[in-house]
Amino acid sequence: MVTKNFFNCKIKNLKFFFFTFFSFKVFFEIYKKIKIFNPDIVRSSDPYLLGIVGLLFSKILQKPFVVSVHADYDLGHRLKGHTFKIFGSRKLAKKIERYIFKKAKRILVVGVYKKNRIKLDYPDLASKIVVFNHPFVFEKIKPYPTNLIRDEFKVHKDKKILSFAARLSSENFTFDLCKLSESLNKKNFKDYVILIFGDGELKEELQNLINKKNLNHYFIFAGFQPREKVIQLRKESFFSICFMGGLSLIETLACSTPAICYDIERHQELIVNYKTGILAKENDIDYIVKSLLFYSTNPIELSRIRKNAYECAYQKHNLKKISRIKAKCYSEVINEYEKKI
Repeated sequence: MVTKNFFNCKIKNLKFFFFTFFSFKVFFEIYKKIKIFNPDIVRSSDPYLLGIVGLLFSKILQKPFVVSVHADYDLGHRLKGHTFKIFGSRKLAKKIERYIFKKAKRILVVGVYKKNRIKLDYPDLASKIVVFNHPFVFEKIKPYPTNLIRDEFKVHKDKKILSFAARLSSENFTFDLCKLSESLNKKNFKDYVILIFGDGELKEELQNLINKKNLNHYFIFAGFQPREKVIQLRKESFFSICFMGGLSLIETLACSTPAICYDIERHQELIVNYKTGILAKENDIDYIVKSLLFYSTNPIELSRIRKNAYECAYQKHNLKKISRIKAKCYSEVINEYEKKI
C-alpha cells in the first residue's frame, strides 16, 4: 500500500513537472513568434488554457484579443470525448470559458449551431459572436486511379464500401458500426464491407464484439493511413460513416461522397436527407439501414446526392470565401481597438 501510494505520488509529481516545463516552453516559443511577426491581433483557438495564454499576450502586446470555438465541448463531455476540464472539473472550465468570452472582442464560431449554443449559455454576449466555417482546400482532392483502395485491400468489385476514417472512441459512436452491420444483415443486405482507417482505445473491444457476432468478413481494420489514402477511401465509398464528424465530414462531401451522420453538433448545416446524405437521430440505425437500402437500388438518386454533396461543401467551405469573412472581422476589431487608443 505504501509503495503504491508512493508510486502514484511520484507519477503526479512527474506530470506536474512536465506540464510546468512544457507550459514555459510553449510560452517561450509563442513569445519568439510574436517578436518575429508582430501581429495586429491575438486569437486563441479555444476559450480555456489557450484562451488564458492569448489574453495574457494581448495584454502584454496591447493588441485586441479574439477567441475561436471549433467544437461543442459540452457535447464532447457528455459523450466522454474531446472536451476541456480544469483540475477534472467541467464547471470550473465553464467559468473560465465565460471569463475569456467576456474579455474577447469577438467570439468566432464554426457554424450557426455553435452560435446558438453560446447565445443560449451567455445571451449577454450574443453581439460578439461572428459565424464562419472551416476553410477547405478543394485542390487537394486530386484524381487518383479509380480502384486504388479496393485493389489494395482486396475488396470485391460487387461489394459496396462503407468507410469509417476516425478515431475508435466513444465520442465517435464506435460500437454503432457493429449495430449497423447487424441490421444490414437482418435486411439481407450483405454486399458491403465496412473499411476502417484509424485506431483508438476501443479498437480491441470493437473487434471482440465483431468476432462474438460473427461479422468478421464484413469488416477490414486498416489502421492509420496517410491523408492521401483517406481521401481516396472516401472517393471510392458508397457512403462515408461520420456519426460525429467535423473536418472529416467536410472532406467527405468535398470528395462527392454522401455521409451518414447523427443529428447532433452542426451536422444539419451540411447534411440534408435525400439531398447530401443521411441524417439520423442519435443511434437510429434502422433509419440509416432503410436509407442505404434505398440508395443501393437507386443509382440515379445516388449520383444526384453525390453532386449535391460536393456543391454544398464548396459553397460553405471555400477557402477564398472564408478568408474574406475572417479578414473583414479582423479589420473591424483592429479599427475599433485603434479608435479607443
